[in-house]
Amino acid sequence: MTRQHVAAVWRLVSGLAIRLSALYMSVAAFAADMGQPKDSFMLIEQGKVVSSVVVLGGQSGDILDRAADAIDAPIREWVGTGLNRVRVLPTSKDLPGGACVVLGTLKAIREWRPDFEQLYPEALRVNGADEHGFACVPSKNGDASQLVVVGKTPRGVYNGAIWLRDMCIDGRGTAVWLMPAPILRSPQMAMRGVYCLSMYGVVSKYSPEDWRRVFESFARDGMDRVYFWVSGMFPSQKFPWTFDRDASTGTNIRTVAQIREVMQAAHDFGLKFYLGSGVFAWSTAYYLGEGLPNNGTATGAGGLCPAIPEVRQRHKEYFTEMIEALPEADGFFFELRDEHGQCMCEYCNKDIDTFGSKMYGQYEISFIHEFTRDLWQEHPKVNICVNVGYKEHERDVAFYKAISEMRDPRFEFLDVRGSWEFPGPTGERLPGSYFSSKMTHWDPFYSRLLGEIVQVSEKIARSGYAGYSPAFEPGYATADYYCQEIPYPTDVLPYAATGFAFRELTWEPILAASNLEQRAQQRFFGVDASKELAKDLFVLRDWVVTNGKTITKYSQPLVNYIGETLKPPVLAVVAAEQLKKSEFDAQSEQFLAELTQIAGIVNDGLPLLTRIEGNVTKAQSQGTLKTKSTARGMLKLIQDSRENIKQAQFEDERLAGWINQLKEQRGAPKPSAEKPVINAPEALPVGQ
Repeated sequence: MTRQHVAAVWRLVSGLAIRLSALYMSVAAFAADMGQPKDSFMLIEQGKVVSSVVVLGGQSGDILDRAADAIDAPIREWVGTGLNRVRVLPTSKDLPGGACVVLGTLKAIREWRPDFEQLYPEALRVNGADEHGFACVPSKNGDASQLVVVGKTPRGVYNGAIWLRDMCIDGRGTAVWLMPAPILRSPQMAMRGVYCLSMYGVVSKYSPEDWRRVFESFARDGMDRVYFWVSGMFPSQKFPWTFDRDASTGTNIRTVAQIREVMQAAHDFGLKFYLGSGVFAWSTAYYLGEGLPNNGTATGAGGLCPAIPEVRQRHKEYFTEMIEALPEADGFFFELRDEHGQCMCEYCNKDIDTFGSKMYGQYEISFIHEFTRDLWQEHPKVNICVNVGYKEHERDVAFYKAISEMRDPRFEFLDVRGSWEFPGPTGERLPGSYFSSKMTHWDPFYSRLLGEIVQVSEKIARSGYAGYSPAFEPGYATADYYCQEIPYPTDVLPYAATGFAFRELTWEPILAASNLEQRAQQRFFGVDASKELAKDLFVLRDWVVTNGKTITKYSQPLVNYIGETLKPPVLAVVAAEQLKKSEFDAQSEQFLAELTQIAGIVNDGLPLLTRIEGNVTKAQSQGTLKTKSTARGMLKLIQDSRENIKQAQFEDERLAGWINQLKEQRGAPKPSAEKPVINAPEALPVGQ
């Protein structure tokens, strides 16, 4: 056989192999695309777009566009392409042919189809919903299926798009489908703010674009407002020495224009934006007293004295300058100086009743009244949120009586110590809702077990509180391994699971508490996934938030309050120092508890991670596109856990010995507190 014959045969065989390979890939893709749930309709079929997102009205780049982007996001991640995007006027009666998702406000839907509310009761009930409420309504586009997302406001439409994305879309192989389940949702908790500790540590290095990404996740998680610490980054002209100082040194947000950009990012996602600052204490506010006698400092406590007229005047001028520079703000968030302890000067420490009330509290309240009196003349729509619940006022009947009289709807209050009850007019403790219909609960939800978040949400609902305002504090803590990343990755586990739980529990606190795991199964895993996966997700999330702080203490550098990077301690070195101590004290007790936790991380935690990893790996190989995506996130979290444990050097063969030695020290007899008597020689005179 000649070379030409060999080449011809090779070309024939190669061509046949290529065609067979293409046929195999086509069959494989078809097989992978099988398994579409009954009653669903296709968005992507064998990699080809077969559906559209129709936006009724609005303009390019608005929140309706972001709603469409939110629907597209997982689809692009899974198969590399999004849906066809079409914007039409509400008065247009024609839509693109085929299956589609329609996004529109109630007003736009009425213009588009005047009979829609009569035909679909869910849409009609949106009229009575909260401004963030929405309905997802299965309908028809000719002979093709469609799902109409209708909200009372554009933010309501966005919330509906997020729900649709999370709970109704999945796929397999190169196919993506939508299950058009009807639903009406309106948040039970009217106030779902988030406290942004944006002033120190690594978080002060965030850019406006970094904050935009964070705010997008707040909107995803159903929040409605942001209490954003602005004071350290506000370049005051009247008090220039307060800028770029203390915890805010080196801030990346340095101009009014940049603050406005951050605020606009919040508004773009339908979030209200409150200008945050300390009052009579904390970082920048503390320096407002500089140049006054004794710098205006409090007596026997940190911070400034609220009774000093010049201190009060400077605060008023500072906040007035801030709102005049940023008039688009929706409110102020004031963290009163209480955490620094009560000022003990003769004015503040004066008794005003027999219950324990002091003038100190009255000076704080009168400042709020004096400031809002002037503020509301020029800016009548600006709200004021004030922190309450501190021990400084635990017997301050007069303080809480004054709060109970602040019935203007522009006043809001944040119970920052989980007090739930405050001293009433006759000294008895009454529910926080007695004092204000806008009392909300605060806590660092990122470090709470999911069961605790469930309990807190139920308590909020049953106690009459208006809402839940968790903390976002990546410059301070997050109870995972990502605290120092810029920006903090809110789209990965465990935070994504925390945010999902927050959304469900604040929108439907009693109902969601009973079936949160079932909802997580629907949100994070496919229809045919093992029901154990949602359990594994919650167990993994809770394990990380329980142990993440201790692990990262020894595995990662820390950026402290003033922006310095500190190396992590070495466990073996700390243990050696503790074991050298002659007495077992409170610090020893704390370290023993830490070592016991570390032993649990090594002996129980690592096998737990391995078990979950096995379940997730199996699900990843067999699951739908949604399951595969969540599995990747869980496997990353497991791997990050192992790497941080290794970096922390927890797997030390001396660990058990350290624990036993400390236990022995704790049980050892304590030396006598009395000093031994030493008999001096009688020959020496006194004083020699």
